[in-house]
Amino acid sequence: MLVGRSVERAAIDALLADAAGGRGGALVLRGEAGIGKTALCDYAEAQAGTPARRTTGAEGESGLGYAALQRLVPELTEAIGPDPFAVAVKALTWISDAAPVLIVVDDAHWIDPASAQALLFVARRIEREPVAMLFATRGEEFADLPESRIEALAEPEARELLRAVHGHVQPRVLADAAGNPLALVEQSRGGRVERMFARQVADRVEEERIALLLVAAAGHANELVLRRAARILGVTLESDLLRHGRFRHPLMRSAVYDSAFDTQRWAVHYALAEAHDDPDERIWHRSKATAGPDEDVAGQLAEAATRMAANGAYLAASDALERAAELGDEKLRGERLTQAAEAAWHGGDGRRTSALLDAARVRTAQSIYLRGAMEVRSGVSTDAVRILVPGIAMATDPGLALRMLLLAREAAFNTAAPEMLAMVEQVPVPKPDDRHEAAIARIFELFRSAHADPALAYRSGAMRYRDECVALITELGESLTDPELLQVAGGMAHALGEAGMSRALRLKAVAVARERAALGILATTLESIVDEEVARGRFDAAEQAAEEGHRLAIEAGRTNSACVHKASLSLLAGLRGREQATAQILTEATERQLVRAAVTALRGVGLAALAAGRFEDAVRALETSAGGKPVPGGPAAALSATPDLVEAAVRAGDPARAHRLFEPFRLWVESLGSAEFTALLARCRALLDDDPEPHFRAALAAHAESGQVFEHARTRLLYGEFLRRDRRRAEAREPLRDAMETFERLGTPVWAARAAAELRATGETVRSRTDTTEALTPQERQIAEAAGAGATNREIAARLFLSPRTVDYHLRKVFRKLGISSRTELIRATR
Repeated sequence: MLVGRSVERAAIDALLADAAGGRGGALVLRGEAGIGKTALCDYAEAQAGTPARRTTGAEGESGLGYAALQRLVPELTEAIGPDPFAVAVKALTWISDAAPVLIVVDDAHWIDPASAQALLFVARRIEREPVAMLFATRGEEFADLPESRIEALAEPEARELLRAVHGHVQPRVLADAAGNPLALVEQSRGGRVERMFARQVADRVEEERIALLLVAAAGHANELVLRRAARILGVTLESDLLRHGRFRHPLMRSAVYDSAFDTQRWAVHYALAEAHDDPDERIWHRSKATAGPDEDVAGQLAEAATRMAANGAYLAASDALERAAELGDEKLRGERLTQAAEAAWHGGDGRRTSALLDAARVRTAQSIYLRGAMEVRSGVSTDAVRILVPGIAMATDPGLALRMLLLAREAAFNTAAPEMLAMVEQVPVPKPDDRHEAAIARIFELFRSAHADPALAYRSGAMRYRDECVALITELGESLTDPELLQVAGGMAHALGEAGMSRALRLKAVAVARERAALGILATTLESIVDEEVARGRFDAAEQAAEEGHRLAIEAGRTNSACVHKASLSLLAGLRGREQATAQILTEATERQLVRAAVTALRGVGLAALAAGRFEDAVRALETSAGGKPVPGGPAAALSATPDLVEAAVRAGDPARAHRLFEPFRLWVESLGSAEFTALLARCRALLDDDPEPHFRAALAAHAESGQVFEHARTRLLYGEFLRRDRRRAEAREPLRDAMETFERLGTPVWAARAAAELRATGETVRSRTDTTEALTPQERQIAEAAGAGATNREIAARLFLSPRTVDYHLRKVFRKLGISSRTELIRATR
């Protein structure tokens, strides 16, 4: 029975009421053993008024991947696959389809990590579903979900419970129980509740104690397995401490198991191993039945771990490999612990990865790669370079050596520090056997050859290398399916000025990562898509990609990617005239040596100042992004910032500074032959030359081929300003009007205001344009565009890792905001 708990019941009632109204959510009941969490779960089931799915964690199953999830959703058994996030998406889809539903997980501290990860994924995405999720735990799991801390009963409530159960109040029981409901009900007299249960077990005859231990060790094994194991042990499964073959309270299980002798536990686990048909269950129990070193058991555990990883249960695989290291040959201990660390890394548990690598106490190429990857994705880039570069020579597998080199190169570019880049340049390029990796290695080698000689890097001699690189990248794009290598190839194409090829490769990387539900990789690949969309002036699409990337990076534990996406959102906020969080981003980026993030955020500050006419502020921000203190920028950042800096310096009355910046930029652009950069180079010449008009016309012609809408509008604005100052007001109106309308369409009000002010100065009356889709959020725009392209709600849900009902909710909001009523109208509205 449930006495008191008015606050907790109100929280559960609110959760259920919200879910009934289509506003799903989760609640964690957190408290010590026996405090009443199970009774509150019972209360929730009784009050729900909807179907409920319930499971209870079992200590013996914590190492078996997806055990708890498959009990909750047996329909998912055939859907278990190699990527944990793909499994989570399928769980979300099933739970959405089953709604309205209540999901209850008692003793959540004992469910297997793979199930916990999937259920947390679902809990974060049911805000528009008639779904309630309730977790009861003693630990700190599910820390980012709403929670209710269950405290001891107050004395009046404790007295009420004692009278209701026993008919009277015993002062000693009242004092000893200290408000713990289970202790009050069981009339515990001193000590913890588990000790009370242990005493109850100790009073039984040995055969019954062994039977109870069998049930405790079996987890959620079916009746057939239990009966087989009981026959092996020579016991019967009858006891008043059991209900329907299960303990009448979850704490009884741990009390029985923990109070048994080691020899008894070994015998029970051996019997369960013999009774099970499932090979992973069998070897897990064999490992529990093994007292000392046993390489045969360790080898079978390692094989089971391979199967678990193939099914996406990476954290369970990590547990199995750790146990294999404990039981197996000492010579294999370091290797198995490193493999356990790798599985933990794929499972998204960085802390466990680090702890296992420390325990392995070996320095191998694989362990170095893992430590380097952790630093690149969630640590400090300079540390990553220093970890990876010395370890590349240790790799006997040239494919692994190449990935280490590429990771070190990425980290070095993140820092933009010459000494870091020099460390990477000194490493010989590996020669992998795989044809895709071999092509990447060859391109890397050609890049290095070109940049080793400035004459080749900046002049026509580089074209010989460029042609071979382009041919190799073209071939890669047709057959490569590794999203990380596709991302590398896209970056190389971008460096060659092949914008179309770069975009195609990066979009393919995103599509493959999305299809595989590889959230961490997807977050990283979206970084370059954001850059592409900003360059093309597709700010809505850029904001959508940055918001999604930031959300996925946080979820996948890739904090560096989250910082990069946050910087992109700050840049877009500046372009749109909204408040920017630059100071916080710069602090984080500087600590992590993420120059790319710092440069992006500072460019947002510089462009906002430039648009508003604060030219000295623009120069300061943009010079910092190009390598001034406190952000350690590099040559690439300096070259990228040149067009903005030239404009800011000229407008600030410092043309000499602009001229100093121009020459390196000219050499770089002329080596590329890119329409985008050719347009920007011509615009710089127009700002610096005494006869600007031919250069403005050349810039506008190049822009027409490049597709960079925002930069095209900026050049029109500058050209219009020049014409007006040259007293050619009538001629100035067309480029100024075009610029203003483009800025309005892009949603950049500060730039639009600057263009409008110039247009008014020509004598033209200006009426601003209103974009009816501006009220849409980035996620609503993303869903609207997908629906406008013909995708179904279920297809959109799978693509964006949402539930179909959440997609439907957002689409209804889109229709209302746009004042439309059909998908046909939506197609027109999103063109």
